[in-house]
Amino acid sequence: MPDTRITREKLKNHWAYSKKIYIFLTLVAVGLGSILYTVSNNRNPPDYKYAGIALVASYSNTDYLQNDIPKLLKLGQAYDENLEKLGFISITYSGGMESEMDYYGAQLYTVQLSAGDCDIFIQSPALAESLIVESEALIQLDTLPSFELFQKKYPDAIVWTDLNELRKEAAAEASDGEEAEGEAESEAESEEAELHCYSIDVSKLLRLNEMSVYDVRGMYAGILSKSGNADTCLYLLYEMFNMYIPADTLPAVAPTATPAAEANR
Repeated sequence: MPDTRITREKLKNHWAYSKKIYIFLTLVAVGLGSILYTVSNNRNPPDYKYAGIALVASYSNTDYLQNDIPKLLKLGQAYDENLEKLGFISITYSGGMESEMDYYGAQLYTVQLSAGDCDIFIQSPALAESLIVESEALIQLDTLPSFELFQKKYPDAIVWTDLNELRKEAAAEASDGEEAEGEAESEAESEEAELHCYSIDVSKLLRLNEMSVYDVRGMYAGILSKSGNADTCLYLLYEMFNMYIPADTLPAVAPTATPAAEANR
């Protein structure tokens, strides 16, 4: 008869041959459990609001912003009491594929655009324009209630864009022949110019440079169309301008009683 007793030696041999399978099954179980928990656990109330701000460039360091986050959050909550949390993330992506960091950064950038927590993207004009033209992923800021407040104090930071003109330029660059380029031009010329604001020029936020957080020169900020709290995010950008423009270059505007009152003037 075969020896069916379970001995220490048999267990040792079984583990030696099967441990990789057990480890793999354990990892799969943990991963599935994490996904199920994330999908099924509704920890936040329906009016919960989180504002995520992505700094997209070859270099950024959000560690130096940790002391400023509570201040910025408090200012945001004075405008929107449902704002619970905000955060910054670094995405190391220059817009090309010049390095290994760009390769991984491009993946993170894509994930954040499609399913991430970020509402505000601060990035190069080229990346901003590609989001506007290719997928209309950036919201028209001039449709938001807090836009008037922002424009009143920082009119020079508003980037007015003719979407038809942008599309014409993109079509001309993508075409291989003059015929396709001419078609794109005639189609665009048949439509009247219509200017809207999709981006904010953040070049004046030079305190971020001084803090070694991010090189703001020539960078644009935009808010994703899918953001559930776009107006609050625009107000946060307004407060970032108040915080990070050097004091000696801030425009002189008389203060008002509350952010809500200021926005409704």
